[in-house]
Amino acid sequence: MKDRHRTTERQNYGKVKAEFYIDAELYENFRKAVILRYEGYYHGAYSRAIEEAIRLWLGGTTPDYEEKVISNKTVNSKVVEVFNQVKQYLLQGRYMDLQPGSKVPLAHLQEAIMAVRGVHERTVRRWLRAFHEVGLAKPVGPSVWELLE
Repeated sequence: MKDRHRTTERQNYGKVKAEFYIDAELYENFRKAVILRYEGYYHGAYSRAIEEAIRLWLGGTTPDYEEKVISNKTVNSKVVEVFNQVKQYLLQGRYMDLQPGSKVPLAHLQEAIMAVRGVHERTVRRWLRAFHEVGLAKPVGPSVWELLE
């Protein structure tokens, strides 16, 4: 009997290649979650995430990851941790209070990210994108961001 899903076994690694189709929006959300969980792309990240998802679905165990739920989304705690460090930096130097809904100039956010994570432009862009994708902050103008958490 032929399997509906084409599979090829890799002899060296005991892995199986599975090809299938999924909803485009679901795939895009999965791709973003993989980037956040594993802090970027690396070889094998998708495979690792798929294996973890299948184990969860089957009721098996997965590696322990500290997670937080924000607005019904599961988020890698590293993104939340860095966001909180950025907020603390802003509170120490520029602001008395930062509540959800607070508007912050992009330049201040960039300065805070550089202070806590590094001065490289790509690093700053990556963290801003991560904050936006997980719903911690969003741009509301060309040079203003709103804190959502």
